[in-house]
Amino acid sequence: MFGSDNGQPGGTNPYQGDTSINEYRALLCINKETVAPAPASLPPSSVRPGGATKGSWSGGTVLVIPNIQGKQLTSVAVADKMCEKAGQITRGISGYRMAEFHDGTDPNAGWSFWAEGEDEINGFVPNRFWVRINDQPANPWGN
Repeated sequence: MFGSDNGQPGGTNPYQGDTSINEYRALLCINKETVAPAPASLPPSSVRPGGATKGSWSGGTVLVIPNIQGKQLTSVAVADKMCEKAGQITRGISGYRMAEFHDGTDPNAGWSFWAEGEDEINGFVPNRFWVRINDQPANPWGN
């Protein structure tokens, strides 16, 4: 599951941003054109107090690009191009883009989503990702 660590000390803030663009994080990319079926063992999603659905199935596959400095992500187009290139190189598939905070499929999806992917990529296990949010200023290119 890919999600926010909001509620924990030092947790994320998807509304205003919380990570310096000078930091390096993995870029989370998603391809929802592949329409991966939800696994039968997927736990049910939940609704947060604000009404957002947490933990819904994304319907997509993910890949990560390790060690991307935030200031490299100057626009959603730049990030999407990086994801598209990584998808073509690593999987031979087009359609990858930067993952978005609301990529779950349930109504009002946000905070976290499930997707098909690999646990490790070349021994790299990321724990924080660059993702975008479509309705807030908390994107690397907005800082």
